Amino acid sequence: MLEMLRGLEQKVDAFRKSYKCNSELSINNKETVLHLITTNAYNHDAMWRTLRKETADAHIDQNNKATVIEWLYKEIEKLFNSSINTQADFDIWHNTMCQKLTSKINAEVLFGYKPIHMGKAQKIINMSFKYLSSLDGSDNYESYFNYCHIPLDDNILKWYYSNIAKNVSQNQYKNWSNLEYKDYIKIQKDFRNYCEGTEYVPLSLEWKIF
Repeated sequence: MLEMLRGLEQKVDAFRKSYKCNSELSINNKETVLHLITTNAYNHDAMWRTLRKETADAHIDQNNKATVIEWLYKEIEKLFNSSINTQADFDIWHNTMCQKLTSKINAEVLFGYKPIHMGKAQKIINMSFKYLSSLDGSDNYESYFNYCHIPLDDNILKWYYSNIAKNVSQNQYKNWSNLEYKDYIKIQKDFRNYCEGTEYVPLSLEWKIF
């Protein structure tokens, strides 16, 4: 288990029991990783029910969706074998992935729908890392998980405005699915500052909050 998740074993175990995965819960098992990215992070956490149709024949190309998820899997695999060793470098990688994933979904998966923002892309990417952090063998990639961003959604943003950004008026609260990058990265930096001097990094704090 990751050192950053010590003390959170019960929450991690509860998540693992919900995965409904037929393959071993190992970060080195491609079937498991693809299952978690597809079924959990993409299908469930991105909340596609919020999509808005723009044409009567709006549809989702399932074959292209599978191709995009395979692409994301390979990019994460490359990350875990990369020389990235600073938060700044990880942030550059993450920003690039969010832009590319947003573009791919809008151009290749969604037809006749209002385009998504990077807010949905960050949820897919960040929740993928959360699930991967719970898998056997994740401790071999501890340094990368320490750089991971906290997945932003309604619950996390509610906690953020109640505990970190207390001076922000309610009419200025951000909606996670419509986030643009400048607002997104500010929130991430605020979480990092909050975690300084504590036992948590942003991703382990999310495990604690959730």
